[in-house]
Amino acid sequence: MTRNLDKSENVNDFIFNKVFQPVHDHEFKSLIDHVSGNIEHIKGFEDDRILIIQGFLLVEESVSKSCSKLFKGEIRGIFNKPIHLISLLSSMKLVPSELTDSFFLLRKIRNDFSHNINMKSFESDFEGKGQVTRTYNNFIKKEEKFVSLRKMIESLLVVVSMEFYGYGSNFEYLTDLLHSEEFERKISNKYIRSI
Repeated sequence: MTRNLDKSENVNDFIFNKVFQPVHDHEFKSLIDHVSGNIEHIKGFEDDRILIIQGFLLVEESVSKSCSKLFKGEIRGIFNKPIHLISLLSSMKLVPSELTDSFFLLRKIRNDFSHNINMKSFESDFEGKGQVTRTYNNFIKKEEKFVSLRKMIESLLVVVSMEFYGYGSNFEYLTDLLHSEEFERKISNKYIRSI
């Protein structure tokens, strides 16, 4: 998927600018089935509040699971929360900013609905429609004029979850590379030569 990057960014500014397909097709199918099943369950909720709260749980799960491949297992300490993992991924430029920006937008919507009892509907109570529309058009690259705000948010929940799950294979590749004897040898040789 090609991204519309911020004008100050270049696709080469990021370590990974696209998702690698997992080596095993059954892993990819399993991932699709997992996300699709959860999304279909979530879409069944007519209440926008439940949709965003439950949907964002799926996004957070995707961040945690993909990052567990970066850290080779359980994430402990300060980075055990998705918000901290996103900050780390963003700072290290491991994923495109559009992905992390979409995470933060969905998080803001979730927080708005979680902490304001009067918010009941995306269409009538949520004031960030312009930001959602821009993010939807840039990230998903669908310039549809008559898509409801709910459909845009549903789509963002799906795509952001799938992208983070997909980046798990990239992180696994990077971690394997960093733990390889060849990489260790290159680093050791460079360090020894610089002394």
